[in-house]
Order: sequence, then C-alpha cells, then structure tokens
Amino acid sequence: MKKIISIVCLFAMSAAVFCGCKVEDNSVSRRNRMGMVVTSYWQTATHGVLNLYPNRAFMFNVWLSATEDERPAIEDKYFMNSRLQQISDNEWVVVTNAKTVCRIQTGGKLLSETGAVWTLTTFERQGLHWDLLAFDVDSVVTKITASGNQTWDIRIFGNGIPSDYTPYAHFVVTSVDEGVVPESLTDCHCAISGDGCYAVRTYKYVDNGYNQTEIHNYIRFQLSDAYTDNAYNFSGTLDLKVYEDGDFEDNQEEHYEELNIHDLLSLQAETQYADISIYDVKETWEVIPYDKMYDHYYFDFVLVVW
Repeated sequence: MKKIISIVCLFAMSAAVFCGCKVEDNSVSRRNRMGMVVTSYWQTATHGVLNLYPNRAFMFNVWLSATEDERPAIEDKYFMNSRLQQISDNEWVVVTNAKTVCRIQTGGKLLSETGAVWTLTTFERQGLHWDLLAFDVDSVVTKITASGNQTWDIRIFGNGIPSDYTPYAHFVVTSVDEGVVPESLTDCHCAISGDGCYAVRTYKYVDNGYNQTEIHNYIRFQLSDAYTDNAYNFSGTLDLKVYEDGDFEDNQEEHYEELNIHDLLSLQAETQYADISIYDVKETWEVIPYDKMYDHYYFDFVLVVW
C-alpha cells in the first residue's frame, strides 16, 4: 500500500462555517472536507501558475502587435515597474530592478498566427505561497504553441528529469470570443483543459510532537471541459490525486492510501463551489480561496492526519 500524509491544512473546522454542509467529525466527512482544502490549493496554484508564466506571453503579444506609438502605453499597463529590451532577432527580455526576470523567444510570429511557437524562460525563483511550491526551481520554461482556431497549447516545466515527483503543468486554452486573442488570461472568456502535478510543502511531526521534518506532497490533476473568465474560478470536471514524496520514510504505524478526489466545479454568483466525491460519498462545498482560509478556520495543528 502506498503511503500518504494528509496535505497540510493548518486548521480545525468551525462547525458553524458552512451552512448546509456536512461537518460531522467522522472519517468520511473529514476526508471530504480535506477534499475542499486540496481543491482550494489546486485553484490557488493554478491561478498563480497561469498568471506568473503564460500570461506574460499574452501580455507581451499585445505589445508586439501594436504600433510604435501604442507600445509605451501598453508597456506601462502590462509591464509596470519593468522594461522590455530586445536582445536579438525575435528575442526580448523583461528587466525589473536591473535584473532579467524573463526571456521571451517568439520565433518571428505573433500568438495570433497558427503555428507560432513561443518559449519563455522565467528566472524569478518564487513559490506561490510559503507552502504552495508548484515550481520551486531557479528557472521555469513555458512553451506556447498556437494551434489555430484561437487555441493555444501551453506546457510549463521546471528543471530536472520528469518523474512522479517533478512538477509540471499542461493546459489547452481556447478563446470563446470570436476573433479575440486574450490580452490577459486573468480577463478573458476561455475554455480550458489540462493536466499536471504541483508540489506542496508539508511538515511531519515526529518523536515528542515538537520536532518536525519537511516533506513534499504532490497534487496530480486532470481538468476537463472547463471554462474560466479569470484563470481563478472554474466550471468543469477536476480529478485530483494527492500522494507523498516517495523518499520520505514514514512511521510504521501511519500508512495511507493515495487520496483520490473527483470534483464537479461550478460558479454561482462569483462564488466557487465543488461537488466533491471521495470514497463514493459526495458533498457540496464552497471552495474557500486559499488566502481567505484563515477567516474560516481556527488555527490548530500544522499537520492533520486522516
């Protein structure tokens, strides 16, 4: 049986938080509640990944498509506090505080042209949050291919040999507004599908409960038949699998199966909901934005075990 430590959630539930949701303290309900937490992690990570990496390409495409007179205003809008510098044919860099943070190679085509292949290399080493690592490497490569019919294939990966423990993301984005190339993925009506793997920093308490060891959990995902207006809230089908770094040696008493979560995502009055199914039990939860969880939970333990 494969091992898993529950993804870090840092909180204990207040029973009054979700009206109409099941919050009984039994194993199925706790796992279903953790499904909501994992879904929130995925949602926040996906928004961050799309915004940090491919979105810069779409914003640069607006600048590259513009006339010389239009470019200064576009640069001020989309690259505030940065500047664009051409370094060779079809190659530019984004410079912030005298430091190159991104290199953009266009191959001589705009993203509106079928067959265009862009490569972005981002040098900013930053997690999406202290425990949402996603791509915790020195450089992240994003390859965008214009497939025609207002569709772009987006592949995002960091350093290292691909394996079960190497984060990556793959998305197919289609603009549903006729003739529109998105200026920004955070403000467009898009159909989206994809798959990938995110890394999450968690901690395991050992011995007397005060010593802790850092480990990584992984969220593998499959997003299908989805739509978004802002690369944050989604409607569609989401399948998640959470598992532990295979290099971590756990206590013999604590062995867990991989956690599999099936979500049907929906958006109601700008609020994200998910019909979450775990072990053949389905509950509907409001997906609390990751940065708002502290408002909805009481701080309790660093690690909650199933």
